[in-house]
Amino acid sequence: MEKLGQQYVSSYRNEGYLSVSKRLTAGFVDSMLLILLSFGLMIASSEIAMATPSYAEKIEVIDSSRTALYELQEETRLYEYPLDQEGNKDYSTPVSQNKIFEKYCYENILLTYSLCKEEWDLTYTLGDDDPTAQAELASYSPSTYETDRLAYFYVTYASTHNENENLFALQEGETYVSHYKTILRNASAGAEWDYFLGDETLPALSMDFAHRLYRYLVFSEGGQDGLNTYNFLITQYQTLFNDAGKILYRSDAYQAIYQTYFAAYGECSRIVSLFSFLSYVVSFLLLILLPSLLFKNGETLGLFLRKAALLHQDRLEASKGQVLLRDLATFFTLFPTILVSCYFAGGFNSGWMYPLFSIGGAGVSLFNIALISLVFPLVNLLMALIRKDKRGFTELLSNTILIDRSYYVDHRLEADEAKEKEAQEKTSTPVSAEVPYFDSSCFDNTERPKPFDDSDSH
Repeated sequence: MEKLGQQYVSSYRNEGYLSVSKRLTAGFVDSMLLILLSFGLMIASSEIAMATPSYAEKIEVIDSSRTALYELQEETRLYEYPLDQEGNKDYSTPVSQNKIFEKYCYENILLTYSLCKEEWDLTYTLGDDDPTAQAELASYSPSTYETDRLAYFYVTYASTHNENENLFALQEGETYVSHYKTILRNASAGAEWDYFLGDETLPALSMDFAHRLYRYLVFSEGGQDGLNTYNFLITQYQTLFNDAGKILYRSDAYQAIYQTYFAAYGECSRIVSLFSFLSYVVSFLLLILLPSLLFKNGETLGLFLRKAALLHQDRLEASKGQVLLRDLATFFTLFPTILVSCYFAGGFNSGWMYPLFSIGGAGVSLFNIALISLVFPLVNLLMALIRKDKRGFTELLSNTILIDRSYYVDHRLEADEAKEKEAQEKTSTPVSAEVPYFDSSCFDNTERPKPFDDSDSH
């Protein structure tokens, strides 16, 4: 083989470039192998971590703190959690806010009806205009300061948990009831209420508004007017609900629990992110780096299956340094596969989305890093598509090219076979030209009588 400098001219120097389609399938094979092995390593590392007492204690703190936060949310009546089959609270699946709002509507319709029953019955005379006779409302009672979720939070809950005004401040001479009526009216968004200013009566929907809402919810009547009525009320509800959530989050009781939860979750998340990263690194070393160093032509397993070869850009054999440099670039192009591994190993709430550090006040997690790294395979593919030599930045960085050896024929073997055959012909005994090939006289035929046998003479 011809040697040029410190490298040999490759036997694949005349072969064509590897097509983009083969490059993609090779990358897919490598990616799937990485995902499978890193997933297994992540599961194993999780089991190892759980067997560590310090980590298990932090997980217990996380679980207990999370439950305490859910209980606090439920105490405010803003959230509701169902019971499981054993009669315990199922905090993993809160009751839908749409269902909660529907109940809020029905209870306020019944409140309005109870306050103006006679006028209602005289004004609306259809046989089904009585809301108390409808099955949808049969299980509900008129709203009170205890059952109306917004009123309960801003009046009942706040009056017993607003120490040092850690929830919200009251104006001079303002009561919790008057404060609630003020913020409800300011967020009306078209909803019509009787606020009963100056007394302790719970605000109630106006009769016409409540009737339109009733016909729309129960009988799907009212067309656009009915839809507008519903939208006005839900917009008002959502405004006060979101404000109440912010107030609760800033409260002393919530922050005391949340900071404990946050600290323990942060420590566990960093461990999860570290193990996830190490799982990817180990998988890369075993499935990408090691095969590329063991195979003669610097291929990964995917490239080997697609019959590719890695060469120096001048058609020389690639050096180990070039193989390592390309592997380094490949490390980043395949890094996004960690998104799949982490998702199946623990989902989105397993800790790998927790910020590891901050840049300009924005948290950066392993998930963010993996998303950003998607740019590497995209750029690599784009370059391979537009370049005539099909080189991505992994090859440009390492001064290499990918060759398709599918149709390669080693002519050196043919030459060796020809030389061997010629040598065999020279050493074999030649047949005499004077003796016919099929002349029976060249061997002893006992069945053929001799023409002049002396025994036959007389």
